Amino acid sequence: MAKENKNKLLAELHNLYKANPTNTKQALFLLTKSAEQGDVEAQCALGLCYRCGMGIKQDSKQAMFWFTKAAENGHFGAQYNLGVAYLTGDMTKQDYKQAVHWFKKSAEQGFPEAQYDLGVCYMDGEGVDIDYTKALHWFKKAAKQGHANAQYNLGYGYCCGEFIPKDYKQAKYWFRKAAEQGHPKAMNYL
Repeated sequence: MAKENKNKLLAELHNLYKANPTNTKQALFLLTKSAEQGDVEAQCALGLCYRCGMGIKQDSKQAMFWFTKAAENGHFGAQYNLGVAYLTGDMTKQDYKQAVHWFKKSAEQGFPEAQYDLGVCYMDGEGVDIDYTKALHWFKKAAKQGHANAQYNLGYGYCCGEFIPKDYKQAKYWFRKAAEQGHPKAMNYL
């Protein structure tokens, strides 16, 4: 029954936006109600509303509260948003270890943005010891899902032997993949 109520609230929210996108007060009421009932999608969406000030006054503490609720309930997007917040210090005190913690949770669920950012953390030693093997692992996962920056990093790594043995065939392959998506630096290497 609770699941039916959550789905009904989300359907009402969608219909409300569809019918009148400017009626944010009612939409936020429904979103909040759904989030309070434990709907992780609504919790993450409410976090985004507070983070960006969409239809509501921007409030970093509320954004972190809702992202944390959703992240603790396994929402990969909320986990990623927490990782970004801790990495940048945008909505909270900068904490690289917390950034890595949340990026890893999201990355393990297959989210390519988190996989890429986790790879960068391992490559740069932010929140973890530098570990090129782990960086390569996460870049490959993101690159295989079409993440252009990860594809470029692999191309660069193979081309220059920066963190992996040189392999010009692999470098060309990954530069081409990134260039096909319009990555400007990758285009320069082809």
